Amino acid sequence: FDYRFEGIKQWMYYTGFTGLPFEGGQLDLELGYTFDWATKPRLSVEGFYATKDYQQLFPTVHKWLGYADVLGRRNIGGFVIHASSGTFYDTKVMLDIHHFQRVDKLGPAYKLNGTTVLGTLTNSNALNVGDEIDLTINHQLTKMLGITAGASLFISGQYLKEQKATVPHLDFYYAQLDMKF
Repeated sequence: FDYRFEGIKQWMYYTGFTGLPFEGGQLDLELGYTFDWATKPRLSVEGFYATKDYQQLFPTVHKWLGYADVLGRRNIGGFVIHASSGTFYDTKVMLDIHHFQRVDKLGPAYKLNGTTVLGTLTNSNALNVGDEIDLTINHQLTKMLGITAGASLFISGQYLKEQKATVPHLDFYYAQLDMKF
């Protein structure tokens, strides 16, 4: 059994349009279990929540919000189901299924860089932003060298469909060489 918890609370004073202070925050909790079998399969579920005023300091969330990097950690909530298993010959397979929803109907969905997914559109009552499926395969060639290949599929939810997103889904593929030193 394993778990991971992350919680952040921000208090900020913004001297922009209103000059009023505002607060932001985010929570992330993951619970998992690794089976004591030869290939060590692991199954976990993760829940996440970030307010519409949360200001992400470092725009790297693909490990938590999907490898396609469609959304940032602001006005977003949802869950992820993680499944992984080592196979024979030093190969590991991982499958992640993400579900994304807006936390506040008055705020848009945001990208990693802090801009909105579709400009400034917020005139939707739909909360469902979309779903992402990530498949990753890693093979260790040596103790210090491995190769990783992955594929991601992002499927637009009702919110993006109502905003007339030009692409109903997004595909992302990659391959990389991993070196440890």
